[in-house]
Amino acid sequence: MKKLLIIILGCMCVPFLCAHELTDGTYINPFTYAVENGEQYTYENNYKRIYEYPRFFNLGWSKDGKYAYCIERGVSGAGGAEVAYYIQDVVTDEIIWSYTDSTFVGGEKSYSMEYILDKSIHNNYALIQKKLSQNAIALVTNAYKRLPIKIGDDEIAFKIEITDAGQDEFGFRMIDYMCKAVKNKKLTKTISQKKHVTADDVYICGYIQSPFENRIALILAEERYVFEGNELFYFVAGCDLVKGF
Repeated sequence: MKKLLIIILGCMCVPFLCAHELTDGTYINPFTYAVENGEQYTYENNYKRIYEYPRFFNLGWSKDGKYAYCIERGVSGAGGAEVAYYIQDVVTDEIIWSYTDSTFVGGEKSYSMEYILDKSIHNNYALIQKKLSQNAIALVTNAYKRLPIKIGDDEIAFKIEITDAGQDEFGFRMIDYMCKAVKNKKLTKTISQKKHVTADDVYICGYIQSPFENRIALILAEERYVFEGNELFYFVAGCDLVKGF
């Protein structure tokens, strides 16, 4: 029952916040974690043990299954925030390129998350555009979507299965888990699996649909212990919505 609750919460609403603009006028829309009533959770209004909620930004897609995104997270202890940029092949789930901008971590001045993101994109615009161009990625602002997925008469849902649990050397919970796609409540395939992950729980947040094919970037979040409590760490798993069942 507990695992079912986790899956239900993870699949529910993750509302958009505001739009940020790349230099060329293309908008990217972030979201943070929320539960089924649509309430948005923050440091001041936290959910369970989670006190830090990074922001995930959809950047774009290539026609051959490459997906670009960035994640902005506050840095516990040091203060400030970092912005990490990724290009991932969501056919193989290989991270093709990544870059973390830590310019605004620590220091005496305090900046808003909005300011940090805008300055990071401005300062790294040439690099970002170069990598997008090298991978034939078009800036696409298709929206975050909720689960399950409807394709004609078919319905595709997702679930987390924790296959082993124990403790790491410091006494924190360590798990092995798989994320599975379930078609019409009977056909399944494993789209991601990890071992020896120090995390209390795993949440399925939602997905971004490729505009070019029946492929999605499924967004998951691991709840891990950090400096002052628990924090969400997003990652992406690709899924072909037609093949492999």
